[in-house]
Amino acid sequence: CNCGNHATEAAYAGKHGSPSIKKYGVRGRPHDTTTRTPRLNRASSQQKEQLREDTAHLVDRATMLINMLRFAQLGCGGAPSDYRTGAPTAKGNHWGDLRANLELATATLVEQLSSMTAADSDSDGAALTAATPSLNSSQEVTLIVRKQFVPALRDLIHHGLSPASSGRSLVSWSCFPSRSPSGKLLHAWDLVLQYYHLKRGDHYNTTPARRLSQSFNLELSNGSISGGCAGQYAGHRGALLAAVGNILATHTPLKRSPDSHFKAFVSEALNQQRLVVWLRLLLRCQHLVQKNYQPWSYVLQTGFEDALKSLEAVQQFQFSLPVDLAVRSLRNIADAF
Repeated sequence: CNCGNHATEAAYAGKHGSPSIKKYGVRGRPHDTTTRTPRLNRASSQQKEQLREDTAHLVDRATMLINMLRFAQLGCGGAPSDYRTGAPTAKGNHWGDLRANLELATATLVEQLSSMTAADSDSDGAALTAATPSLNSSQEVTLIVRKQFVPALRDLIHHGLSPASSGRSLVSWSCFPSRSPSGKLLHAWDLVLQYYHLKRGDHYNTTPARRLSQSFNLELSNGSISGGCAGQYAGHRGALLAAVGNILATHTPLKRSPDSHFKAFVSEALNQQRLVVWLRLLLRCQHLVQKNYQPWSYVLQTGFEDALKSLEAVQQFQFSLPVDLAVRSLRNIADAF
């Protein structure tokens, strides 16, 4: 159109730019000044939501991994409640009840022995300084030793004892106690066996000198040691190794339980009046206790010294307890056939 109005508008647009372009930027398409910011906000919100979902997913996976490790280390259930594997509270880890049970069992045994000794002294008209072997081999004393005294001593030794795999985990989750695949816990007799193998007890019991001394009922001292404290220590250790060897020879072929082995061990120690000495040899062996006990255990916390002092009251009596009680009936059956 060449009319005057449109020609003026075209000239103005050529000189100053189109009003619609200046206003809208693109002809017929206004600036999106009101919608650009909300669109950016929506994108930012979506990114934040996605980040939260990813974080929650990672946390869930980490939790599942920790639970898998915890299940593999601790087995079924939550925190272990057994005092041997680590109770979740300080009260569960404390040995007070176990120590009291041993004190009670020791007092019961001493009281029974004292009353029997006093009765025997009154009947003979003369005071005896110690119970006779025939007296202390009575059924009452044997029952107290095997049913009360030995279980109480065993339970206190078990306090803080590690699982059978022993040692600590090498991974970063070492705060969990390691377990063997079967979840089996160590027994007090297992400690005795470890000491026996550590000191090469099988070799000691097969040497010609040991066999000769056993034939003539003599006591060996290691090497050239023949007297003094060192000689006494060697004699106690040799007697311990010999006793363990005899128990293995009589009980293991008949597949007796660790409890039966340990009862025989304690009975032999009482018969030889060496219970305190033998326990001190076992529980003062640093390699043995560091390998098998938790840091909070009674053995590592006290060195078992308080219990050993209480057990000294038993050593004033002479015992003649049956060591082969768990296998005697089976051997009699075998002899019958």
